[in-house]
Amino acid sequence: MHMQTLSMTSSMAPAVGSLPVMPQRTAFVFGWDNFLCPSTWLYQTLAIHPNQLQHPVLRQQIAHLDAYIVALLKQARTMGPVFVVCDSKQMTQQLCQTLLPQCMELFLSSDILVIGTDMATNTLDMICANHLKISTSMFAPQSTLAVLGLPWLRQVCLEMAYHNLVVNKMVSSGKFTPTVEEACHQLQVMGNGLLAVVAQHTSSLDMVL
Repeated sequence: MHMQTLSMTSSMAPAVGSLPVMPQRTAFVFGWDNFLCPSTWLYQTLAIHPNQLQHPVLRQQIAHLDAYIVALLKQARTMGPVFVVCDSKQMTQQLCQTLLPQCMELFLSSDILVIGTDMATNTLDMICANHLKISTSMFAPQSTLAVLGLPWLRQVCLEMAYHNLVVNKMVSSGKFTPTVEEACHQLQVMGNGLLAVVAQHTSSLDMVL
């Protein structure tokens, strides 16, 4: 799968003079499919029971989901660069156009980077090298990477070449195919304090929601 990205400007600050080395702002990597967005449930419903998506209650739930995703990503962006990793950028775009207009607007109008995964490349290594410009020198300022998603994204974090060069904060979800309601609850938990705790934590972190 070809890796596709949108452009963004890194806000990483260089070390100054002989001051003590301090961690840079946390960079956030969110999994899109079945973490931020209950994509499997939505795709199955679109394919098998599309009329359900016209039900007023479900339409309201999806509107709330749309707003919660945007709010969480905006909150993370106030604390550092934000990346969203998805299985397919094209399918994610189509889903946003169909059901999640606020997400679509955010991705088009902000520097939040949406990246389609490539099985031949460690996506997190690519983010560290090409977008965050993290140095492999032991004298470089320390960088912090928060990775939030399903267990497979945690595994990618453990296997990346940059694993020992950054402070890794990993948050995984045990719900592999959440419903819209379950995804909304998870987003609320993260937005109502958990994300800030992850950002402020000064050492490595490995937790399950």
